[in-house]
Amino acid sequence: MKHICIILFACLLVTACQSSSATNTPDNNATIAVGVVQTLTAQANQAAIAQTVIAMGGGLPSQVPPSPQFTQPPVIPETPTPSIIAPTPTVAVSTSGDPKIVFTYVPAKGSNEYLSGRVEGVNPEEYEIAIYIHVGGGWWTKPTFASPVIPISSDGTWSTPYATGGNDTSATAIVAYLVLTGYNPPVRQGEANLPSELEGNIVAKAEAMRE
Repeated sequence: MKHICIILFACLLVTACQSSSATNTPDNNATIAVGVVQTLTAQANQAAIAQTVIAMGGGLPSQVPPSPQFTQPPVIPETPTPSIIAPTPTVAVSTSGDPKIVFTYVPAKGSNEYLSGRVEGVNPEEYEIAIYIHVGGGWWTKPTFASPVIPISSDGTWSTPYATGGNDTSATAIVAYLVLTGYNPPVRQGEANLPSELEGNIVAKAEAMRE
């Protein structure tokens, strides 16, 4: 319908041009009319296309949208895992109260494992341990005749071999004495009794019986 109106409007325009100017020739008038019709038709087509786009919901784009820019996501540095260091256990030595010596491990009869113990209530640096075992009907100095005492560690513990020869592993009794550093306990080489002088020089005593 719109195209028909445009064509009729163009014809009227041409007629008006012919009547308004006597100098115009038929060819000129036809050329003008064709140009006007083409221009109006093109404008009508553009208007129809624009209305169709608007009816479809697209709207008239004012400008070409910019191309999306793709960027790399930020790199998040890894947090180092903190290393976990277990605290070193410490053994507190009590220097208050009565001096005490206890066995922490007594080997079974027939075993040559080490004999172990602990002292309490004293300064370990000021004391030593004297060991005697009863075997074959008599008492014997341990670990050796040349070393009748053993040192105490700073944490109050001590350990020593008790079976150093003969049939020591069959000992039926083991005695440990806490004595002052520098004291030389009497040596025993199978005597029936322990030295009597020990009673006046020992600080504490521990005894273990084995069947």
